[in-house]
Amino acid sequence: MKLCIALMSLVVSTTATADIYQYEDCDGNGTLLLTELDAAPGVNLSGLYLGCADLTNTYLVAADLSGADLTNADLSGALLNYANLPGATLTDANLIGANLHTALLYGANLTNANLTSANLFGANLFDADLTNANLTGAYLNYAYLSE
Repeated sequence: MKLCIALMSLVVSTTATADIYQYEDCDGNGTLLLTELDAAPGVNLSGLYLGCADLTNTYLVAADLSGADLTNADLSGALLNYANLPGATLTDANLIGANLHTALLYGANLTNANLTSANLFGANLFDADLTNANLTGAYLNYAYLSE
């Protein structure tokens, strides 16, 4: 009986929703909650403030983050394949080991972003601001850097 209860508890805890929180209160509003939307494939987070969001190892394949403010967000290890990020602000974002395969990043602000070992295969980076971005070990094959 105890094993059955423990297993049911495990199932409930692993299927709970995943609201998006900050790792610190960057917007100064006294709460760490950014949105009750789940960090899930295909989610529409366009235009939202997601500064200091803790999105480590999240599965955001084909998510719409166009125009979102991800300043200081932690996206290390995140799966952002086919994600839509045009015009997004990723200033000082941590994208170490993130997978941005075929992501749309045109016009995005990646100033001071850490893209160490990120997979940018086929990503569209046209007109993206990569000022002081760390691209050490980043995989840029077939990435579009200009028209």
